[in-house]
Amino acid sequence: MDAEKFDDVVEDIRRVAEEKGFILNHEIDAIVGNDFSADDIVILYDKLSEQKIDFFDSPEKARLKMDARKRREEKEEAKPEEDSKATIRYDDPVRMYLREMGKVPLLDRQGEVDIAMRIEAGQIMIAKAILSIDSPIRELQRLAKIVEKGEMRIDEVVQVESGSIQPSFSTRKDIQARFRPVRRIAALRKEIVEFDRKLRMKKFASKKANLEKSLDLRREKMWDEYVKLQINPKQLERIVEKVRLTRASVAECETKLAEYVDFIGLDYDELLATVRKLKSNKRRKSVKIEGKGTWSLDVLEDFQKKMRVLRSELKKIEKDENATIEELR
Repeated sequence: MDAEKFDDVVEDIRRVAEEKGFILNHEIDAIVGNDFSADDIVILYDKLSEQKIDFFDSPEKARLKMDARKRREEKEEAKPEEDSKATIRYDDPVRMYLREMGKVPLLDRQGEVDIAMRIEAGQIMIAKAILSIDSPIRELQRLAKIVEKGEMRIDEVVQVESGSIQPSFSTRKDIQARFRPVRRIAALRKEIVEFDRKLRMKKFASKKANLEKSLDLRREKMWDEYVKLQINPKQLERIVEKVRLTRASVAECETKLAEYVDFIGLDYDELLATVRKLKSNKRRKSVKIEGKGTWSLDVLEDFQKKMRVLRSELKKIEKDENATIEELR
């Protein structure tokens, strides 16, 4: 490896690491490209350790390490200064890895429980977000079909264990079996929507307890299928981002509607009634709203049109997602 090229790569890595305090291994791979041999990679990582450039597999591990370091530094500030230890150079990447792992303080049992609970809570929040509306489930069905057609690798959609004992997904039948949780999730989602619909109807009021019990049972089954599916983290992140954008669209429409209501002093139903009343009165073409001023019929009709467009957009989202606006907030 050319020394100048090597130094340029190290400098690029340092620049990325300085921006956020660390760099991820896949970011290093992107910077290195295909120019480095296996020996060059070992030397590169050794160089990064010497220069105290932190590298990690994931943002989660990075945050854990940075938090642990901060706690350790706070403890060190309370102690007498100790002689600094010389930096040890390791040419063996295994030793380098063990040295880095040795810097992270071991968790006690309670610490492990706390982390496990936070991880589970996060997984439940994500599952609720993507299983409570239809578009993420449609996306999972779409991805499953693409994999079945051979247009995408299965490990790009779901997690697949590596190693010689991993299950084979060489046939269409194997792939369909791996995506069976998607079909079950879709079926359970339809049942949940139907039970929700019945709960909102007065004629099923006497069966409310049984309906709620059935709902809880199907939600538990859906969670089990979601866990079995093991969505690829990158795909999950992409799906969650789409859900976030959908919820953001709902919030934006509702915010604009609230602004219009506050501006003119009338909600949508009151606006409709006022416009209808003004149209039926040939002499009167404006109305005075207390605290808001006098509005002409033309202005009110313009606001009516704008609010109707926003309400239509909200209804379209409700229909597409098979969910109420309250559920989408």
